[in-house]
Amino acid sequence: MPDALSPSVLGILLIGLVAVLAAPMRAVLGRAGLPDVVGYILLGLALGAVDWRFRLLTGETRHGLDMLAATGVVLLLFRVGLESHPAKLMRQLPRASLALLGNVVASAGLGYVACVWLLGIGTIPAVFVAIALSATSVGVSLAVWREAGALASEQGALLLDLAELDDVAAVFLLAVVLALAPVLNGNADGETLPQLLVAAGWLAVKLTLFGAACLAFATWLERPLTRWFARLDNDPVPIVPVAGIAFVIAAISDWLGFSLAIGALAAGLAFSRDPERVRLDAGFDVVSRLFVPFFFVGIGLDVAVDALPGALPVGALLLGVAVVGKVAGTALPLACGVGGAGALLIGVSMVPRAEIAMIVMDRGRALGDWAVPPGIYAGMVVVTLGSCLLAPPLVALLLRRRPPPG
Repeated sequence: MPDALSPSVLGILLIGLVAVLAAPMRAVLGRAGLPDVVGYILLGLALGAVDWRFRLLTGETRHGLDMLAATGVVLLLFRVGLESHPAKLMRQLPRASLALLGNVVASAGLGYVACVWLLGIGTIPAVFVAIALSATSVGVSLAVWREAGALASEQGALLLDLAELDDVAAVFLLAVVLALAPVLNGNADGETLPQLLVAAGWLAVKLTLFGAACLAFATWLERPLTRWFARLDNDPVPIVPVAGIAFVIAAISDWLGFSLAIGALAAGLAFSRDPERVRLDAGFDVVSRLFVPFFFVGIGLDVAVDALPGALPVGALLLGVAVVGKVAGTALPLACGVGGAGALLIGVSMVPRAEIAMIVMDRGRALGDWAVPPGIYAGMVVVTLGSCLLAPPLVALLLRRRPPPG
């Protein structure tokens, strides 16, 4: 009889299986019009159920998978920043600001109220859910827009701008709550307010210095450094050192207390200024396809099996809140500008919650059950699956019935 697999070999086996399964999973889900995220999370849920039954994953193996998931978070947020256009977003802010404010406030506000009043959970978990619901995962809907030939329209451009602004706002809010939540946890005495003010002031100082450093890097160092790496390796797409810089910035961000997500997004925004950005993004695609799935597999794996029975009603409630908040919060402010049909189309396209929403919940879960209880985490996984399954067919229907102007 062969010996049992060591934790390191088991971890390598899992890496290989996920990498092998990712390609056919993308193909099958793509033909069904579903996003990859759904398959990866379901794979993680299945792996978690097997581990719950047979206890296969040791602490060492889980630590390795957590490292891969963290790598996936950095690559995912770096790509979000890389695909953004800061100057363009600033120009679009006046036009999109009302819809941005409406959908963020409506989604976060309804989420917070539902958590506190209907689910009876504490303030800090409710805030994490609210921030998660304020984000969007427009990539789930974009495939439908692209297939309909509507992505290049004015409404398609507005949808992209709103989604990018949503994600940036959600990641920024995550940095704030990660810094302040530990101060609020367990402090019911009169010293809470002074401690909170000190923490908020220190956060503002660190964010200002970190933002200034990232801006200085983007303005004076990013382009010469990228070209220098390209000359050294005789490679027009120096993706390895560029990814290395992203990891360094993300690690510094986490050390400062902002989380890996903030640093990875900042690094992506820094490199997005370069005209070579598109070529960098093409090279980056290979690296991200290997590691990003592990973040979503980790989401499913982290769902406690005993929390699943209670997750469905919680998830159903939060899914309803997620749909109403995004649709109403986006469509009502846009109705006068793009018409009722166009506003409804954009609002429904903003419904999916995946990457950013689950990054928010994952960072909260890492703080402990006082920040994100297992049942709430599992409920938000249901929201991710439900919203990613619900939105694409509705968007396709609305595009067929009310095609946006070109």
